[in-house]
This record gives sequence, structure tokens and C-alpha cells, in this order.
Amino acid sequence: MRVQAKWPTRRGLVPKQILLSLLLVFLAPVLSWSQQSPEKKRAGVPEELQVPIFLKILTYDRSLEKRVEDTIRIGVLYFPDTPRSRKNKDAFVENLELNKNKTVNGVPFSFTEIRFVTKERLDQVTGEGRINVLYVTSGGSNLRKSISKITQAKKILTITGRADYVTRGISIGLAVKEERPEIVVNLRSARAEGSDLSASLLRLCRVIDQG
Repeated sequence: MRVQAKWPTRRGLVPKQILLSLLLVFLAPVLSWSQQSPEKKRAGVPEELQVPIFLKILTYDRSLEKRVEDTIRIGVLYFPDTPRSRKNKDAFVENLELNKNKTVNGVPFSFTEIRFVTKERLDQVTGEGRINVLYVTSGGSNLRKSISKITQAKKILTITGRADYVTRGISIGLAVKEERPEIVVNLRSARAEGSDLSASLLRLCRVIDQG
């Protein structure tokens, strides 16, 4: 049975209390992260922060309801020949598991690991798994065009912990700015993948390629 979730429909100006609550949600974990060493900060936003941030971001995709059934299906794409990709995948999956009791506007999520073999196989697996969101791990920058072609055709939102991937076609990524996580959005890619990100979210992001 399809879950009828209350997806955000706010447009235009955002009341101050809503904007403040968004800031608190996105930045609350930063206090503990700020105590980490400079080396860890330079490594990027850790997966333990990526997962809750991305789950909150999904609540502000106004078209996601149309693309899901009773569960939001998240695929975690990794590249088996790349050690950093496997490490990124393991950490992201571990933190998805830790957050598995959370919902996106009342809709639960599931996740599955997707091992990249060929672009044809990726096309097949994402279709069979009815993937709605695809997390792209480190190590696949040279495959961005192939990945984007598939996700845009299937209306799968792409996310990543790498900000540089966003400039190369992935829709939403995370960067570090002034020792805080920064959300980076490729608006052209997000729209091509069928997403309709609310203005209240975009005000908190660095938006590139508005199309």
C-alpha cells in the first residue's frame, strides 16, 4: 500500500522560524565535528554526518513522493577496484544502518550496495531494484557521464560526499567551508533527474549550474 506522506510544499519566502529550524537540523552535528583534528576535517564531511544531512535534504524534494512507492530505496554505488570507494561505501552503509529507524516525512527507507561492473549492469540493477536515490562513492569520477545518463533517464536523484563530483554532473554533494559542512547542488542535474528541490532548502546551499 502506498504511503501518503506530507511532503513539503512551501514556496516563496520562508518564515524565520522555519529557516532557523533547518539550520539547526543541518548544523547541529557540527559542534562535535569541530573538535576533530584538522586532518580529519580536510578529508571531507564524515559519513556519520552525511547520512542525517542527506535524509533531511530528501524531505525537501517535492517530487520524491511521485517517484517512490511505500519505501525510499537508496542505492550505494561503489567501485570494487578502488580501496577508497570500498571504504566510503562501508562507512556510509554502516551509518545508514544506524539511522534505519528514521523516516523521510513519514516514509521509511531501505538501502542496498551496488557494485559497479559495467554501465549496462548498473542500468539493469537500478531498474530491478527500483532505486530512487543513488549515493556515488569516491573513485568513479571518470564514469560520471555514464552514471548521469542512467539516473536522468530513470529519474534517480544522485548524491555524494564529494563536492567536485557535483561540478561534474552529480546532483547533490557535501563540501567543507570554514570548518562546516556545505551543501552543494547542481540544479540542472537535479532537475534532469526529476527532483524539485524547495526554495527553503536551496537558500542553505551553494547552487551551481542553474540551467
